[in-house]
Amino acid sequence: MTKRLKVISSIMAVFLILTTLTLVASASWYGSTMNWSANLNSEFRTKTRYFDGNHIGWEATCSTADGSNGYYKISLYRQGALFDKKVSSTGWLPTNGFGKHDFWNSGGPGNYYFVLERNGNKTRITSNDVKMFSWD
Repeated sequence: MTKRLKVISSIMAVFLILTTLTLVASASWYGSTMNWSANLNSEFRTKTRYFDGNHIGWEATCSTADGSNGYYKISLYRQGALFDKKVSSTGWLPTNGFGKHDFWNSGGPGNYYFVLERNGNKTRITSNDVKMFSWD
């Protein structure tokens, strides 16, 4: 094999490896809305969704019906065969305005759901801009 052919083969091998790594990079993204009336309950649970990354995030621009400011707690749960497991990190996000929370090292690919909780203010919280995502 000539030196030129070896160089071309090496370049092609590197290109194939980089292309393969790019294709298997994990990322999931879901968009949603939220219409949460705390008059009915103080907890809001999202649908269970599959995320293929190691880190999972939530972001939303929320508003309250009466314009009041407050916070809600957000937790992430991994669905299990026998029981669900809470991912260790918990965040507090504003009920009026933009908020984002990242759950680092959530446990890898699997089925997850978010649980939002709040105390006190019973006004309706809405968002037309909820994003749930994962990455590696």
